[in-house]
Amino acid sequence: MTNLCGTTNYLDTILVHPLPIASFATTVNTGCSPLPVGFQNLSLGSPTNYIWNFGDGFFSTSVNPTHTFTYGPNDTIFNIALIAINPCGSDTAYFPIHVFPNTVTSFFNTNPTVGCAPLNVQFTNYSQGGSLNYFWSFGNGQVSNAQSPSHLYTSSGTYVAQLVVDNGCSFDTSNITITVLPKPQVAFSIVDDTLCMGQAFQFTNLSSQLSNTVWTFGDGDTSLLYNPTHIYASAGNFMVMLVGTSAANGCVDTAYRPLTSIPSPVLNYDTLLYEGCATLGVSFNELSGTATSAVWDYGDGTIGIAPSSSYFYTNAGTFYPEVVAQNAFGCTDTANFTVVVHDVPIADFDVLDKTSCDVPFQVTPVNLSQGALVYNWIFGNGSTSNQFEPTATYTQSGSYNMVLMAYNQFGCGDTTVQTIIVHPIPEALFVPDTTIGCEDLTISFTNNS
Repeated sequence: MTNLCGTTNYLDTILVHPLPIASFATTVNTGCSPLPVGFQNLSLGSPTNYIWNFGDGFFSTSVNPTHTFTYGPNDTIFNIALIAINPCGSDTAYFPIHVFPNTVTSFFNTNPTVGCAPLNVQFTNYSQGGSLNYFWSFGNGQVSNAQSPSHLYTSSGTYVAQLVVDNGCSFDTSNITITVLPKPQVAFSIVDDTLCMGQAFQFTNLSSQLSNTVWTFGDGDTSLLYNPTHIYASAGNFMVMLVGTSAANGCVDTAYRPLTSIPSPVLNYDTLLYEGCATLGVSFNELSGTATSAVWDYGDGTIGIAPSSSYFYTNAGTFYPEVVAQNAFGCTDTANFTVVVHDVPIADFDVLDKTSCDVPFQVTPVNLSQGALVYNWIFGNGSTSNQFEPTATYTQSGSYNMVLMAYNQFGCGDTTVQTIIVHPIPEALFVPDTTIGCEDLTISFTNNS
């Protein structure tokens, strides 16, 4: 301090206290219950008091305390808090301690526990004990570390599925028995797996001890027979399936086999019935064009070839022609016909006098026809008749064709003709070239009769 008189000095000391800085370290930060933990106080700022909160309801005011942590049923994290205090204030530091339970419980369920092979089983894990490690053994040499795995049992048998759980402190084991039932041995054979369309496939069931069989033929048709037959209406490749149910446990299995239905000709004729009079000409016209060759039996001992054919039936009777047609694959189809051939009546008559010199000339024919019911006469003079034995009158000379047409009840007819001659009456007439002359007269006559 200075004035006019002089200068003087005064010295004094000021003490500034620091704020506290809380800090600490632990001997361990994770472990199994009961877990003893030592705490090393690293706080700065000359704290005068300490408050430890161990997060489990316990406290301490020691500088470097030790505390033992215990667990609940699961993993537990205890948040440790240290409050460092001095006259200038306070500070708090935090640190977590992770304590694992010292006991774990292995427990799981399965769905299903019994079923048919192949059996897919879902394992649902209900184990307790904190952060767990899982080891599954399915009893068939297969393992898993998933929490809740699924597993496919492909072979029948009894399997003990085991779950081992641990959390690094302890472990536990649980087991469930899985029963996989055997599926039936389903098999079948086909007598011939390649046939023509329309032919019957024969299936032989080689399975044993089945309570039920269902066949699916690949064309929309099914059967419940044990050894069925099946005819395919169309050509193609088909997969036949047999599903068999075991009589012992109700399990099912399926067998498959392919087969081929080869295209067959499908004959289509304009008609299968023909009727007419002998001699009857029949044209068998095949319309589909699906056959390349054919063999005919015309029903009277005569054979023919080609899908379309013509044949003449000369004798009356009922005939049953049959054609067997074949395509390029060697497959066949058959068509059957009926041909009805009716007898033709015999038209015949006789006339006692076929010639005359007189007019009118009456002619009454004698009807000698056979197998006829209807008669049509044409006399050649412009007149007709349908009587059995009519009388024809000829008023002028000339040559006349008397025609008889005879018909039976089927409309079959026959015709016969005879000639009727009416001679004219002669008229004598001549003309001489002269009617007068001298002795030794020569006369020429012209005959105009």
